[in-house]
Amino acid sequence: MSAKNDNEIGQLLDGAERAGRCLFAPEGALRRACRRRVLSGQLDSPHPGLFVRQGYWDALNANQRVLHVIRGLANLHPAWVFCFASAAAVHGLETSYLLANEVHVIARHASPAARKGEAARSGYRVIYHALSVRDEDIERIDGVAVTAFDRTVFDCVRILSFPLGLAIADSALRRGGCSRDEVLENALNLWPGCVGTARFATVMRWANPLSENGGESYARAIMLENGVAEPELQYEYVDRIDPAYVYRVDCRWEMKGALDVGGELDGIEKTSSPEMLRGKSTQEALRKERERESRLALDVRLARFTFAEARAVKPLIQLLDAFGVPRGIPCPELTLLRDASAVGPRYSMYAELR
Repeated sequence: MSAKNDNEIGQLLDGAERAGRCLFAPEGALRRACRRRVLSGQLDSPHPGLFVRQGYWDALNANQRVLHVIRGLANLHPAWVFCFASAAAVHGLETSYLLANEVHVIARHASPAARKGEAARSGYRVIYHALSVRDEDIERIDGVAVTAFDRTVFDCVRILSFPLGLAIADSALRRGGCSRDEVLENALNLWPGCVGTARFATVMRWANPLSENGGESYARAIMLENGVAEPELQYEYVDRIDPAYVYRVDCRWEMKGALDVGGELDGIEKTSSPEMLRGKSTQEALRKERERESRLALDVRLARFTFAEARAVKPLIQLLDAFGVPRGIPCPELTLLRDASAVGPRYSMYAELR
């Protein structure tokens, strides 16, 4: 490879990284050069025609990766309109990594030739939806055409399983600044009679903007599906040693005649992410966390769990049972949602959507 080609590819990759997308290389010498770099381990190709530096790609999480693929595909297919979880990711809504291996596109905006070609390719699966949306329900964000914010929330929540849909519903309330009633009324007025409207209304009734991330929302949904009493979110305790400090737990149950029970989703980000560390060393972060727990122990017993335990369901429920968290018969409407989602772990009704 010539130094000229090497320099050109480097500059193109730099530009793609600044834009937060994969580099699209059209057929020809440039794509062949990129493919050679894939074989040598310098580049990765998450989708045919899309390229990214291997080290850069390895540093991205699943949601960042699918965003890079979406933006790269938007560069390749400017007419495409992305929908469902893909649009949610572009809008910055809480989308689980469980949804981050697929790209969702409205079929009528993709040419038959493009659809046929993509269907035969490997990499991120592109799913085409016979979704009918108004022109005013489409917007463009940083060059990517997506269903508008409200429409995206409506579409995701009406089709996803309760845990995944609740994560998007929670983040929509947190981001949009609207109440549950306002979101419901808006959707029912704009898109009456759509498949899944009743499901959307049910999920939105349980949505809470106080949930800080998708993992917390997912875990809360699992609790509710299994009859666990609905907790208070982001509950604050004043430090009894130094009242200037306030400690907050992800969720809390008041226990009659005993210490409260607090639920906390564990994640390695608290002691490894630069954003979470805020200049502290990992050792200092661990020390502060131990201090926090010792102070909280005066008022609350902490039940710590992981996202993997929430996904597995039984470990989370057994943990909460061991702590004595109240549990009864699940709400009938949530049982219906769970049964409707049994056809698949992610989406409940692809074929019916219009």
